[in-house]
Amino acid sequence: MRPVVVVLLCCMLGAPAAQAQSVAAPDAEAVARTHFDQGKVLATAGRYAEAYLEFEAGYQASHRPAFLFNMGEAARRMGDANKARAAYQRYLAAEHDGALAKSARRRLDALPPPDPIPRVPSPRSLVLPDPPPSATALRDSNVRVVPSEPVWQRWPFWAIVGGTVVASVVVTTIALRHDRVACDVGCLDLR
Repeated sequence: MRPVVVVLLCCMLGAPAAQAQSVAAPDAEAVARTHFDQGKVLATAGRYAEAYLEFEAGYQASHRPAFLFNMGEAARRMGDANKARAAYQRYLAAEHDGALAKSARRRLDALPPPDPIPRVPSPRSLVLPDPPPSATALRDSNVRVVPSEPVWQRWPFWAIVGGTVVASVVVTTIALRHDRVACDVGCLDLR
């Protein structure tokens, strides 16, 4: 009799604990329904990336294939053909003859071809840019090279300034000599 009392006592104490546990953990269907409703609202608002995530969370909660179709629709609307293709294919794998199978096949046919996998080029196939042309090549091609330093720091500037000074001194000297020669002949000295 004693073992029966222990079993009954365990059942009585275990039942409220199990019932409390089921109340604490929400039903997977209720979670899925919440994600579906939220995804529907987001899709209606044009927020397809967020709707995709809600439908994905709903699928994780309930594993209902209709969520896969909705994921495909959201991905297609946001312009991600690869995600849409994957979701439609997963839906068709789960529900080959489901209510939305015909629509999923039409959507797959209408999607652009899949993007190729980006390949990393090998170092041998890389094309290096041409080196910049040399100053000689630029001069030979009649391209004007703009110097980086100011004009007064370049030698042609100072050559012109020096030549002008020398020419001025020579002209002045000649002019003064010419006046002396001319005055020696018949000028009055006003000193």
